[in-house]
Amino acid sequence: MKIISYLMLDGNCEEALGFYKEVLNGEVAYLQRYKEAVGMEIADEDKEKILHAQLVFGENIVYFSDAGSHQPVKPGNNVALTLGFEDAKEQQRVYDLLAKEGQILMPLEDQFWGSKFGSLIDKYGFYWNLDCSNE
Repeated sequence: MKIISYLMLDGNCEEALGFYKEVLNGEVAYLQRYKEAVGMEIADEDKEKILHAQLVFGENIVYFSDAGSHQPVKPGNNVALTLGFEDAKEQQRVYDLLAKEGQILMPLEDQFWGSKFGSLIDKYGFYWNLDCSNE
């Protein structure tokens, strides 16, 4: 079983998808715009927005979507994503890219539970925890 996080954005989904693709060395496995949805009534201002996208990196999947104009997004701390690493250099690379234009909550440091751990809010308002075992 895998946990797949779903990130809802307020009209900048395509930009965010490109950013995370780069940070996570991922691949966009699926992308559908609202205008391509069959049987849905779509407001004109939503037609080019992303209805559903899947970003695949390693064995992980994250879903993305733009909210429709009828459902405004309220960024906050309601979603936190935890990334587990085996390589501290890769952890640092990803942490640095996510922290750019974001807010560091906890710098990457060795923790009492035997991991190097840090947390931050990225430039899109999403909360990330990055954990790498020291063993």
